[in-house]
Parts: sequence; structure tokens; C-alpha cells
Amino acid sequence: MTSINAIRFNHHQGAMLCDETISCGDGQAVHASDKVQNCIPKEVKETYGTMGAIATTGSCAIGQTFKNEFHDWILATYRAEVEKIGQKPATFLDLDQLAVGMFDMVIRYKHQWMSEWLKAEYGFGVKEFIAGHYQHEGKKVEIKDSDLKRKITDWFQWKHEAPQVEGIFLNAGLFAGYDDSCGFQIYHFDLREGYWHRVQTCYFSEGSGRWSADPTMYPFVERLRIDERRGQVCPVEGLTTLIAAVNSASEHEAGVGGYPSIVLFDGKEPIERRQREVSDERSFIATRIIKAFSMGYLDKETCYKAVDGLFYKDEDPEEIYQHFWQKAKEPERLCRLLRGYKVPPYSG
Repeated sequence: MTSINAIRFNHHQGAMLCDETISCGDGQAVHASDKVQNCIPKEVKETYGTMGAIATTGSCAIGQTFKNEFHDWILATYRAEVEKIGQKPATFLDLDQLAVGMFDMVIRYKHQWMSEWLKAEYGFGVKEFIAGHYQHEGKKVEIKDSDLKRKITDWFQWKHEAPQVEGIFLNAGLFAGYDDSCGFQIYHFDLREGYWHRVQTCYFSEGSGRWSADPTMYPFVERLRIDERRGQVCPVEGLTTLIAAVNSASEHEAGVGGYPSIVLFDGKEPIERRQREVSDERSFIATRIIKAFSMGYLDKETCYKAVDGLFYKDEDPEEIYQHFWQKAKEPERLCRLLRGYKVPPYSG
């Protein structure tokens, strides 16, 4: 499992935050995944200024395949439109339309997966099952077994969370991005319940990490007025809180951890800077600084200044790191805390 998250600051700005961990047998965690990826082809970005990234949770194989196919579908749709009219169209699919296309792909992929699985098990696919018959060695075979029909129908609905089909049902994702007509938006899709929607609050968490991330985010969101939630969230405070939420998830959930990947969106920036990914030492330093702040070993002003410098002002991360230690309370104790020792919060 994993932790995938997105937050909307205002009409032009937002962010996605995902870890790089996958969990495997015997409770082992592998920091080798790539949960959040760009999904808007370069040609579309440069022509319309549309930005977007997608992150998935569940089966890594299915998630990666879907990310690749979603990117390729957008590119093929755009090139087909160019070929049809002989030039670049004045407008292209906006984020809402891309989200609809994305979910159509989810349903097709689900049907394809179910068909391949049924054919391997019983010799017929989804369409044949719905029709009630299939061809075998040139002969029409009726699907009459009532117990089998009931079992397969239950699988289609994932009743009782049948393990035979959890490989496809245990998948969900977030799609977030910016375009000039929709602004910054977040979309959630879920194969377990079979739906998609545009997220109506300012943030959303998915994956195993949400059970720890949400309790950290709730107090932050609930103290905001409704107009603030709709588009007046401080980018520095919002990003700090979301990183703190993922820090909490990494401590409590076996499938969350590693270097976080942070994707920043800003529609006011030139096209080449509207979408930036920070997945190097800056993202890791930020998690350490914010953990120190959360545990009381660093004041809010220093923490917020560091986050602002790391992600929005392109300041030298080494200088920010050194300043962090100069401002830290009880640095020796904090050092042990950040190395994984059981150190209580700073009490003053």
C-alpha cells in the first residue's frame, strides 16, 4: 500500500505528495516505487499550458500500466484532433473532460482484466457471460450453472471482498492538475466502489496512509472558513501540514515511508515552471524539519521559513539545513529522535 495525497491552495496553486514505498511479504517495505507521475504529454503542455499528474494505490503493475495508458490516450486523442482539422485545435480537453476519459479507461481496464481472468478460469469473458453463452470449438455453449453465475456476479460487485478479484478491485488513485479554464483541481477514482468525482474539499488522501494522514489534516481543515477552504489556503502552511500528515502515516503504517515525491502546481508561472517535482534532498530535509516542529523541537517561524525556502524560493537546501540545526531546541536529543530513537516530544 502507500500514501497518495493532494491539496488545493487556491485557483492557481496546489500540490501532490506521495511516498515511494511498496510493502511486500513478511511486512517488508521496499523504497523503490514511483507513485506520482506526470500524465500530460509535452505537446499538450506546451500548446495549452495544461498540467497534470496521477498517483495510484493498490497493484503496482496495474497502476503503472494505467498511468502509461492514460498518458498515451491523451496524446493519441490530441494527435487525432490535429490530423482531423489539419492544425492544432484552438482548445483541447480540460481537466474535467480528462477526468471523464480517465474513468472510462478505468472501466475498460477493469472489464479487460475480468475478461482475461474469466477466460483463463472458465473459457469465456465478460461479454459472453452477460450474453449467457459462449463459443467452444465452434459450438454454442449456454452458461446455465446458477451457482457459477451467482459467484461471478458476486465477483463483479466484489461482494465479501473475494480474494480472486482483489488484484483489480484494490486499486484507487488521484489525478490532479491545472488548466486555465478549471484552475487547479483534484479528482479521485476508486475501483472498489466504482466511481470518480471532483474532490470538493481542499485536500484528499488515499492509500493505507490515509488512516493516519486524515487525523492530522482534519484539525487544519476544520478551522478554515468555507471561503478559505475554497481557495485561500496558505501554500506554506498547507504543504507543511500535509507533509506532517504523511510523516504520521510513515510512523504508523507499514506500507508508507521513503523519500516523498512532491509535485507543485502554479498556474501563474510560465509554462515550464507550472509543474515542478521535488523528490531529492529537499523533500527529505523538509520531512525532518517538520517532524522536529511537530514534536516541539523547532518553532513555527523557522519551520515555515524553511518550507518556503525549500519549495517556493529555490534557496540552498544545505544552508536551510544548517539554519535548522542552529534554531533547534536540544539538538542532541533531536538528533536521536530523527535517527529513530524513542524520544518524547519537547517539553520545555
